[in-house]
Amino acid sequence: MVAWVTFEKDHLVFTSGEPVDFASSEYVRRSFCGRCGTTLTYEHVGRPEQVDVTLATIGNPGGLRPRAHVWVSNKPDWVVIDDGFPSSRVADLFVLNPHISAG
Repeated sequence: MVAWVTFEKDHLVFTSGEPVDFASSEYVRRSFCGRCGTTLTYEHVGRPEQVDVTLATIGNPGGLRPRAHVWVSNKPDWVVIDDGFPSSRVADLFVLNPHISAG
């Protein structure tokens, strides 16, 4: 299970090195650290102004607060989401309400 945070592409800055990226499908580009292989980003053509970043790769993730949960249909049964934030079984929450942003 991986936690992701969504940023506007203009706000994302890599502070050490440059990621290696590749097209994982016709619609998706992913990047990873070329030195250690850690997954870094996910970009979808349907959201060209946004980039999803793995939360574990952010220097100070404690300063970020969630605003929504997506893909909850894929969560393990033992994960309980009861924080009151909006949630969606799939990623359509951002299409339904463009004012919700995870980053």
